[in-house]
Amino acid sequence: MKLLLIVANDTMQGCPSLGVAYIASYLRKYMSFNGTQIWQHVPNKPIEQIRRISPDIIGISASAVQFPASNKLPYRIRNELVTPIFLGGPQISSLP
Repeated sequence: MKLLLIVANDTMQGCPSLGVAYIASYLRKYMSFNGTQIWQHVPNKPIEQIRRISPDIIGISASAVQFPASNKLPYRIRNELVTPIFLGGPQISSLP
């Protein structure tokens, strides 16, 4: 299966998200997600690039500060594609 993980945090450009990296490595090792990609930022035309990758699942990680901006992305994806989308992050996961 192919998985796309997006870190929707523009304030930490260039800094890898260890939580997302841990999730990706676990899924590669134990769940056979061999086509896993991690985007450290949202590109200018995400829908076109997502279509090109054609992932089976999309995961989006956002902090509480970035949540309002990152909350728009799943709606844009859902309007264009039928790929399942999961939204999470440090605050979202700890205070559901």
